[in-house]
Amino acid sequence: MKKTILLIMCLAMPLLTARAQGGLAFTPRAGLNLATIVPTSGGSLKPGLNFGFTADYMFNAQWGVETGLLYSMQGATFNQLSPSLDYLNIPLLLKFYFTDYLIESMGFYIVAGPQISLMAVMDKVGYTTDFEGKLMPDAITKPIDFGAVIGIGYELDTGLSFSANINWGLANIVNDSYKAYTTAGQATSEQVIQRDKAYTNLVFQLNFGYRFTL
Repeated sequence: MKKTILLIMCLAMPLLTARAQGGLAFTPRAGLNLATIVPTSGGSLKPGLNFGFTADYMFNAQWGVETGLLYSMQGATFNQLSPSLDYLNIPLLLKFYFTDYLIESMGFYIVAGPQISLMAVMDKVGYTTDFEGKLMPDAITKPIDFGAVIGIGYELDTGLSFSANINWGLANIVNDSYKAYTTAGQATSEQVIQRDKAYTNLVFQLNFGYRFTL
């Protein structure tokens, strides 16, 4: 927990400095998620929501840095089950406008960079097996995920913005081994399952927001 708090403070430091210089802008935003877990056989994209805010600072007319705090409803749909894995996402992205933002105050932009995600909810209702079909009596998902974000957006001169992102998980979200029962009823035997593959999050996002400067 101490390491997580320290990491959040480090991510926020550039924007705290930017605020002191008077160049900080905030964007409350919300949108649609289409999420899955890779690899998941016989599955489909799980719909969900994301919402929160981003904050950015433009170093010049085209380049800036963006971070934020976003609640993201993720998970997967497979074998008629749809388990939920919700995260608090904290990105740290480079931002580039294709136009001279200081003059036109509008235009297309792209963002790219790393993201850390903290587990908020793991819904196991009706979810008795893991991604490999083995019985899962206990949570097997790691509390922290790490990934990369790439996205494109368009901002109107009114501040209203629209964007599309891909959040690609780079870290294995499940433990390398865990204990599982060999029967579906009361446990008569217990074994340690060793994993031979990694599972990562993959999320497509469509968002709208309103950017305003301080």
